[in-house]
Amino acid sequence: MKHALLACLLLVGCVGTPRAIAPLRYEPRPSAAQGTTEPRPPAPVPDPIPSFTVQETKLANGVHVVVVPRKGHGVIAVRLAFARDIADVGDTGGLRSALVAPVFLVPERPDVEASATCETIGCSVLSVGPDGSLDERLASIAALVLQPAQDSAGAGRRFAALTGLSTAFDPGASAYRNEMNALYAGTPYAAAPGPPSFGTLSELAAIRDRLLDPAAASLVVVGDVTLDAVRAAAEERLAGWQSRARTATAPPAPLAPLRPSAVVVVQNASISQVHAHFAVRAATPGTADDYALSLALDMAATSPGSPGFVRVREELGASYHVGVSRLLLTHDRQAVAVGGSFEKDKTVGGLEALLSTIRALRSGPLDARVLARSKAKVLGGWRQIMATNAGLATAIVGQIVTGQPPAPDDVAARIASVSAEDVQRVARTLLADENLRVVVVGDVRWIASDLQRLGLGAAVFRDGFGRD
Repeated sequence: MKHALLACLLLVGCVGTPRAIAPLRYEPRPSAAQGTTEPRPPAPVPDPIPSFTVQETKLANGVHVVVVPRKGHGVIAVRLAFARDIADVGDTGGLRSALVAPVFLVPERPDVEASATCETIGCSVLSVGPDGSLDERLASIAALVLQPAQDSAGAGRRFAALTGLSTAFDPGASAYRNEMNALYAGTPYAAAPGPPSFGTLSELAAIRDRLLDPAAASLVVVGDVTLDAVRAAAEERLAGWQSRARTATAPPAPLAPLRPSAVVVVQNASISQVHAHFAVRAATPGTADDYALSLALDMAATSPGSPGFVRVREELGASYHVGVSRLLLTHDRQAVAVGGSFEKDKTVGGLEALLSTIRALRSGPLDARVLARSKAKVLGGWRQIMATNAGLATAIVGQIVTGQPPAPDDVAARIASVSAEDVQRVARTLLADENLRVVVVGDVRWIASDLQRLGLGAAVFRDGFGRD
């Protein structure tokens, strides 16, 4: 689902009716002689990722074990992940899979120190503690996974509460459902139009049992540990754990053609701002195009100082923040959305600005300093992840569930290898106008016709559940 990662300062922008946005060009800012400061190229950044050794083994029940001995951090991180695509478990749209963690994988004893999430790629359980607490970490994870709270009164109450809220209008959920419907209609990744149906608690438990399959599980441990110690402790804590409902991995669902309606409007007058995003089918995870697309979106819109960010936030005052959120991640595909929450009367102008920067990426030429700055920013984000044991464990899980080697030690080199030509190639293909889908949620009755200024076609009205 969508995640908001930054809290931004309020900036005062333009007022009045949004005007047409001229195409943007990637040019250096004015020189000091013209009253501003010429930006300096970013200094060379050393490889921020310290070397580490990945060791692997398997438990008797088939659980894949990955251990990274890492001293000096004072913390041990243990993550148990299940690479079970929602298509594998028969959960169209992923609506029920998302309930597995908050209903069943909830600590009901004070000695259980673990947290769980379930998304389109599967479930993951994390426990973090001080060095020397390996057994306690594994015990907490085993308490959630091996003894899920199916029959407890708490699970029933949580299920009733969460499904009782399913018909309430939520702009984020409404945008997500319509974005996925626009990108993946006819596949298991898009829920059928209409209010969601979650079935019974027992039916949700069956989804849980298919998700929490040891045959699809990877146990990742990062800290001051040894492979032998992890294997011995894991065999003891996970002894006797077998599949409750073994299922074979389903082949990738065939992609349906994109729906012809490129601009979808969901009218709701109860929210003050407008949620508006460009949704796109992204590159296969871990490929060269995946890295190039990340840099392309950063250069165009999401990095402070990028043309789209400056135009939307500083010049128009249309949105406090422009960001990218992941809509879908599986072993062979992903989807992202770029946009934000806009002032109602500045929504169209803000979208025009973002689209203009995306189109500018295709035509070039690209400023080498802008690309270098984006590389430094993306690499800096990766440095933050790798700086902690929990972050490294999460990165390794991300590699595993998307079918990549469990050693993310070449990221710096792969980011550095992206060229301006690579960025333009993905801009001309993945970000081509015909591949963009716009979803706008809010009180937009009076501006819906203005969305034609984007040049992507007339707006189509749908409700919060994706119905025409």
